[in-house]
Amino acid sequence: DPVISGGMHPPSVFEYLDHHQFFTHWYEWKQRETPGFSHRAFKARTGLSLGYLTNILKGERVPEGESLDRLISGMELSPEADAFFRRLIRLKKAPDWHTRTEILAKIFADPAFEKAGALQTRRLEYMSRWYYVAIREMESMPDFREDSAWIRAQLRFPVPEEEIVSALEKLRRLRMLDDSTPTRLETPLEVEGAAVVQYHRGMIDLAKEAIDRIPHRERHMAATTLAVPASLLPRIKSEIQRFVIEIANLVDHHGAESGQADGSDRPGAADPYILIQVQTQMFPLGGRPQG
Repeated sequence: DPVISGGMHPPSVFEYLDHHQFFTHWYEWKQRETPGFSHRAFKARTGLSLGYLTNILKGERVPEGESLDRLISGMELSPEADAFFRRLIRLKKAPDWHTRTEILAKIFADPAFEKAGALQTRRLEYMSRWYYVAIREMESMPDFREDSAWIRAQLRFPVPEEEIVSALEKLRRLRMLDDSTPTRLETPLEVEGAAVVQYHRGMIDLAKEAIDRIPHRERHMAATTLAVPASLLPRIKSEIQRFVIEIANLVDHHGAESGQADGSDRPGAADPYILIQVQTQMFPLGGRPQG
């Protein structure tokens, strides 16, 4: 999460993707840095009611229209920060994933957002294209080469080489290549945010294409339809997540075990790596839970 400024400068809106989190941090900074600042003082400054301000701080209201104009005026944001904050408001109010994806694309393209350096926030962009994730994971392969032509030849699904070049540049800027302490990033347990939704949609499209493109011996697709008590859904979700974690642990431990067998640190040509996508789906086909 973005860090609240501890000195004279307010938190930068360009480090946020959540308008409420930014406003809350800004308000806390203002209270700390400005003697006499209070709800009533900000009310007088903006003409907004105390109840309205309280609801915004609690996340129960999303400012819009004239109220948003007054709020931004009271915060004395620069024109650039003003425009970015309004974009975060539109992101929050977007009616569907497609609209959120379009707004996120504009946010990611904003030079101020790129410059802000909030890596944990900007890494959401990493989820927006499937081959970003693939290239990042390929770095753990013993014969990995940070070369666009080599990477393109390894991918089973077509990606223009110029897109791979762009992906490598982006991953370097996000400090997700040549990291001294690399970690595997995973999607949240609950799919939230347009970037993550776009990631899952992209991977589901690849799964459909894999039915024709990938030989049966290299893929596994199975499905079953069950009538289950609604109260069992949390347990089923937990079991699916446990299975995915076990698969990841199996992969991580296998490298160490294989290395011990031949005295090396990791598998080599005798045990070549391939890059796989593991995904599970569970969703209702009919019926509605009570309540």
